[in-house]
Amino acid sequence: VRKLGKLPAETITVEYALEYGSNTLEIHRDAIRPGEKVLIVDDLLATGGTVKGTIELIERLKDRQVHSVIQY
Repeated sequence: VRKLGKLPAETITVEYALEYGSNTLEIHRDAIRPGEKVLIVDDLLATGGTVKGTIELIERLKDRQVHSVIQY
């Protein structure tokens, strides 16, 4: 998962809210295969927008389920 414009292959994108604006994330369409498990780690949790956007990206990949736990 990267900020918009950083990945070379076909991607899907999601716009997410920041504390003072918005940003866009993208992921390769084939980055996660069905059945694979993914751990999302964010080094700074302010509004949760980046994590929420990442979860939404993964959910947009068909046949993927997302379960999340956030500890602060």
